[in-house]
Amino acid sequence: MNHPDRAVTREQLLDAWRGDHRFLEDRTIDGYIRRLRAGLGATGEAMIEIVRRIGTKFVRKP
Repeated sequence: MNHPDRAVTREQLLDAWRGDHRFLEDRTIDGYIRRLRAGLGATGEAMIEIVRRIGTKFVRKP
């Protein structure tokens, strides 16, 4: 993580993940984040926060 604790938008995540994402829906990233958080369990819930109306934030360990 280059910038922990900084929220990123879906668009930024899609750009970083795919580059040219014109064939992907905006909500695609939400499904990936949801499955990632579920797979990581309680740790995922603590490390990956959803910031309403902004995007997703990866939180540094305290």
